[in-house]
Amino acid sequence: QRVRLSLDFSLIRERIVWVHQKYEEEQSGLLLPTKFLQKSMKPESVYGQLKEGFKLYILLKKLSKYDRGISRTFLDAHQETTVEPSVAEAFSFFDQMVVSIEVKVHDQLSIVYFPLHPGHTQLAE
Repeated sequence: QRVRLSLDFSLIRERIVWVHQKYEEEQSGLLLPTKFLQKSMKPESVYGQLKEGFKLYILLKKLSKYDRGISRTFLDAHQETTVEPSVAEAFSFFDQMVVSIEVKVHDQLSIVYFPLHPGHTQLAE
């Protein structure tokens, strides 16, 4: 409950949707993999913004472990029919592109989340 009071989740949601929209705009002219690897990851670049989107989504994933309301409100929202299409698309995209592994350190199991960057998936294709 304290987490929801201290963070503006609507702003986080709006930013994730905005980042996804900017990425989709850029998607129509996606760079070739070799150029992609040379592409700057500066915050103002589309790929820098995508990196921010991944960080925000991963933050929500981590917080949802402690507050199930976060998961119901944000992470599972893209599965509901009442959600705006732009929100559903954005969260579905990040849900597909963020994966996790379990790591055992000092007899404690931890979940590590990381993005599958779209440029890397194209390299495999």
